[in-house]
Amino acid sequence: MTTVNIEKYLIEPVEIRDSAVATNRGAAQGLSTRKVREIYPDAMLLAWYDRHSGESRPRLGCDFGDKPGWIVFAENRGGDLSISVNDGEFIFIYTTDPTQSAEAGPQ
Repeated sequence: MTTVNIEKYLIEPVEIRDSAVATNRGAAQGLSTRKVREIYPDAMLLAWYDRHSGESRPRLGCDFGDKPGWIVFAENRGGDLSISVNDGEFIFIYTTDPTQSAEAGPQ
C-alpha cells in the first residue's frame, strides 16, 4: 500500500501545534474550531482526518485517484480552509462561506 501525501491537497492550510491534544481527535477538533472561529465565526466543518486511526469523515467509497474522498467532498461543498494540527496528525476542512451548506457534514 502506498502512502499518499495528503498535505499537498490541503486547501489554504493553517498549522496549529499543541502537544496537549496528542492523539485525542475531539480535543484537536475543538482546538481547530476555536482557531477558525477567531477569524470566521460562521465557518462550518465539512470533513476531517485522523492520521492515528486512519479514520476520516465523511467516508466515501469512490475512487478519486490519489486524492482522498473526504478532501474531494469538502472541495465540492465550498471547502476553502484546512487546519492541520501537529503536522497533519489531524486535519479539518471548513467552508468559511456562511451561504454554503452541507446536507451531511461530519460529526
